[in-house]
Amino acid sequence: MFKKIKKDVIIMLKLFFKKGLLVFICLIFNSLVLLGGPEKCSPSNYKFDKNYTKISHSLLPNDIWRNEHEKQLFFGCVKSEEKFVKEIIGEDKSVPLQKNTVSNFGPDGVGTLTPQNIRNLHIVPIEIRLTPGEYIAIVEYTNGISYMGVIPYYSSESVEFEKEYAFAGSWDFRYGVGFFPRLWDTIKFKVKPKYSNGKTVSSAIVRFMLSSAYMEAISSTDFAIIDANHPVAKKYIVTPYKDATQITKTGIFQ
Repeated sequence: MFKKIKKDVIIMLKLFFKKGLLVFICLIFNSLVLLGGPEKCSPSNYKFDKNYTKISHSLLPNDIWRNEHEKQLFFGCVKSEEKFVKEIIGEDKSVPLQKNTVSNFGPDGVGTLTPQNIRNLHIVPIEIRLTPGEYIAIVEYTNGISYMGVIPYYSSESVEFEKEYAFAGSWDFRYGVGFFPRLWDTIKFKVKPKYSNGKTVSSAIVRFMLSSAYMEAISSTDFAIIDANHPVAKKYIVTPYKDATQITKTGIFQ
């Protein structure tokens, strides 16, 4: 997957998970000790002002903020074009994702299938700073019994997403019966050059929530954000998503 990109991959996140830094997003927000927030996220640093409607999804917690002050602090960072996780929670909890590189997410003891087809979900917040232009977020199934949903989250006012959800893998594997995984899925988006107030956008913070369920030890998923004009992007522009239709004798989905 992303063969041309992988030659230059500099980010591998498995160590991030092995160190125990993968946590439920609700625990991330509830771990805040200092709620005052840095000056970077104060009203004096706002680049735009926007009232956001609530983002709800079955793969996300209903309420990720412990109190109203915490919520206001987060949106202060959104409007200031600052990374909330890095600036408020701590740089060691931030996923150092860069564009045009592939990050591989593995289970590392995430959990197993529980009764009634319930999955143990782990949620990873992604925050990346991008300049104006067009991009593609790609999630790709790579191995094992796994599922990962990609949910656009509260991003800069200058960001426009073409859709609200993408996923790779399968929620219910039944080999040879028809429950085949989605091999890859994409979300195209763009960072506009100006805010609605007329100010120029120098760079914007784009946010995604990666909600993953890994049901066996060999499971893994790739995630990347690439320029829409990158040579690799053509494949995903022509075929925005692809579902497996068969399984080989060696157990490989195609």
